[in-house]
Amino acid sequence: MKVKTHSQAIEDQKQKILRYINAHHPPECLDCPKTGNCHLQTATFVHGGPADAVGIVGATFRKKALNPWIDFYPDRCIQCGLCTAFMDQVAGSSQLQLMRDQDGFVIDMAYGDQLEAGVSGNLVDLCPSGAIVKAGEDAHFYPNDIKKSMSIDVMDGCGAKTLVTAHKDKVVEISAPNDVSKNHFWISVIARFSVDGLIHNRALSPMMKKEGKLEPVSWIDAFKAVVRKVADLKPEQMAFLAGDGVDVETLYLLRELLDDMGVSHRDMLSRPSGLPFRERGDYLFNTSFEKLREADACLIVGHAPNRDSPLLKAYLHPYFRNNEAQIATVGVEDERYASLGPFSTLEALAQKKHPFFEVLCAAKNPAIIVGDQCLNGEDGKFIYEWSRLIAKASGCIREDWNGFNIMHSSITTVGGLDVGFYPSKGGWDTESIKRMVRGRQIKLLYLMHAEDLPFGSLEDTFIIYQGHHMDRVRSMQILYCQAVFIPKKMGFM
Repeated sequence: MKVKTHSQAIEDQKQKILRYINAHHPPECLDCPKTGNCHLQTATFVHGGPADAVGIVGATFRKKALNPWIDFYPDRCIQCGLCTAFMDQVAGSSQLQLMRDQDGFVIDMAYGDQLEAGVSGNLVDLCPSGAIVKAGEDAHFYPNDIKKSMSIDVMDGCGAKTLVTAHKDKVVEISAPNDVSKNHFWISVIARFSVDGLIHNRALSPMMKKEGKLEPVSWIDAFKAVVRKVADLKPEQMAFLAGDGVDVETLYLLRELLDDMGVSHRDMLSRPSGLPFRERGDYLFNTSFEKLREADACLIVGHAPNRDSPLLKAYLHPYFRNNEAQIATVGVEDERYASLGPFSTLEALAQKKHPFFEVLCAAKNPAIIVGDQCLNGEDGKFIYEWSRLIAKASGCIREDWNGFNIMHSSITTVGGLDVGFYPSKGGWDTESIKRMVRGRQIKLLYLMHAEDLPFGSLEDTFIIYQGHHMDRVRSMQILYCQAVFIPKKMGFM
């Protein structure tokens, strides 16, 4: 006997059953607004049926914007408390609360007009009923339509893993994978909603400025223009700068090319001038996020976790909240941690004249976290040396524990230092290159994803910008070449 499971008669019967189920499906169902969670939507999409049967949502719900990225639908809320527990225990914010009104209990903000936590976007994944969703989410995609790929967050220096969801040839969502060792299931708001930058305002072909206006050109014409310009210049008249979001493979190949050309003026915009790179441990986050939980005392220098690295703050907060670790800051003020004062306090700590030095010495696993943004300028070298001296004197650095950490704001910095993308002998760093460009001594400036440069239009300098967005460099006299963004590229970080 032969059993047929895909005959036309069976498919017709399946469609009849789906029409009946859809006709009696409650319009206030809480699963339909959740992308990919509704089995009825998926079955209707696979087996066919009336067009109005796919994604039936007949009810109208009230909507409230919690911040520019996420919306809240009070009528869908089942008051499970996951969102308030996450904000309190992970994000370290009491802004979202379960409160009582005239109709009963409701989830609402206790203060402020917007939800401010840097990891608040994770509420979209946590909410089981679809009450908290991405703002402007009006398109639904089905498991049959989408493809998921692992990638990495390039919006800060934490290096969190991300899960990129694509519909056909378009990235539609960036979410957090289940990776306890790095993310602990969370990603920052900026990482989650940076997907918009992969879609909008991108130039898709090379462009060259002609008579003050950018016009599309072919890749052959773009390469010819570069070759003609390079052939007429000496190596000391050229400079190369790398910005944020450049993968290590690209930096390595570019450094090899510059070595062959004899160009020594190259640097990364994110490399702090006061950061040494004698040994790899000088510029790494040596403890790792996972082992940071073993620290029982922590000194944060020139870094605001809530603003600069929300994931780091999410790791620190549970232990600070349970009084398992003593945390203090220098150079920044954070209401959640004890502030020891300005950067000059480091000198007192290094001389063992400050009470918190005794706290570090008494701790079993003390840790020091130095933000890279405070290491620029003349004071940066002193801040680094003082922090390093405190780490050695307090027992942060020993054979079985390394608690001295540099928290980078860019994911590019560590990889660039590893492959040697910094000024070679006699070369200029970022600040020197900027001065020489303004002084008209640089005739060719190559910018790899480097956008935050206040140059304007420079008639004497041929500027090549290779990146994925060009909003901030349109005023320059440039040749624009398209580059692939890291989430869409198989590179090495």
